[in-house]
Amino acid sequence: MAMPVLVNLNCRLLGRYQRNVGFFGRFFRCETLTWGVKQYRNIRCCLSQNANMSSLLKRMNHTKRHALSTRSRADFSSQISGTAAEKLSSESLIEAWFSEVSPYGTLTVQNFPFKVHIHPLNLTDYPDMNKSIVKMYYDSECDSGNRENISGRKLSEIGKVYEMNVSVSEDGEKMHITCKQPPGVTLPVVCEMFLPMRFGITMVSDHDISISDMESDNITIHLLNGDCHLKHIKSGAVSVSCDKGNITTEGHLLGNIWLHCGRQGKIVGERFQGTTVLCKTEDGDVNIKMLYTEKSDFSSGSGDIILGGSHGNISAESKRGNLTVGSLDGSLHVNLENGSADVFVAKSENVFIDTKQGDVTLRLPERASYSLDLNALQVEKDDIFSRDTDQQGNEFLSPVSSHKITATALKGKISLKTQDWLSSLKLNFVSDP
Repeated sequence: MAMPVLVNLNCRLLGRYQRNVGFFGRFFRCETLTWGVKQYRNIRCCLSQNANMSSLLKRMNHTKRHALSTRSRADFSSQISGTAAEKLSSESLIEAWFSEVSPYGTLTVQNFPFKVHIHPLNLTDYPDMNKSIVKMYYDSECDSGNRENISGRKLSEIGKVYEMNVSVSEDGEKMHITCKQPPGVTLPVVCEMFLPMRFGITMVSDHDISISDMESDNITIHLLNGDCHLKHIKSGAVSVSCDKGNITTEGHLLGNIWLHCGRQGKIVGERFQGTTVLCKTEDGDVNIKMLYTEKSDFSSGSGDIILGGSHGNISAESKRGNLTVGSLDGSLHVNLENGSADVFVAKSENVFIDTKQGDVTLRLPERASYSLDLNALQVEKDDIFSRDTDQQGNEFLSPVSSHKITATALKGKISLKTQDWLSSLKLNFVSDP
């Protein structure tokens, strides 16, 4: 199994340990190297600005049969195009690690101090999905004192401040990354990782992280600071916890989902789909446009819970926030202490809403048949809802049905309104002039 190769493109040439590495002595500082086999350990490649990377890698492949790409320096950043880190370029590349790994391995990152962008390998360039690429870049946006191109010498100086270690197990199943920097030091560095699409990810970080287009069996993220951004993720299980930041998802998020934000952190998603979904915030909002799940649970201390098209068995609670459900197809159980609820019940068998201090607005299709149990200081209704009286003299708004809606607003009012499904989509139609 080929072990990680660290490539530093902007350091000065090193002449140390020349006796250990033969003609590679001009380029390598080797701590451990096993000749005659395909194993490399902690190989640090330090090239000058004018060194020909392509010819060097060709010599490595010919001499040691090492499974490294023979791309030039200018081609190292080709995979970044179209990603969140597309502004990064080879001129700002500090160093890079190349490893041979299992297509179904696991990455573990502990206490990482820099921004991280994780993407799958390009399937055309790496059809076997058995490589990992880790790159460290100078991030001009984080360096307020220098917005222009940085010299290779300064890149070399930045690379000496932090201590990065990338290790891979013999079978390639486990990849481990650690990084340390002096206390109180903030470096303008961002990390870009390219992994096999099915690679598992477990990370503890102190900065922002973005993951896109991965299909991992398991993704577990814990951020002490910073935001988490997920884009087009398919996973057996996704677990993200942000102590202070936000969680934002773009496109679909498929899998059993567990998301938690502390303090004012928000959870914003476009499309959640999975067997179970659990979202919890302390004071931030939860806003999900589309929800397809068997069971989901949403809770917030003082944030609002806003759900768009919702399918499945849903429960929600908030102490000082409101609830909005754009369209419900399933069951709903809501407990609010000091907040109001606004729900369009498109198709449901059982709805229970209880608010201690707040109002309840129920929007129903015109032809829907529900058994209503309403308890409030005041009940308002559209004219389409007519009151009837049973034999005991009790008034009711609808006949008895197996589909039941129970709503309680002891200190507020309950409003019954009609709404069709199309208007629940909130589409903006523009007529021709």
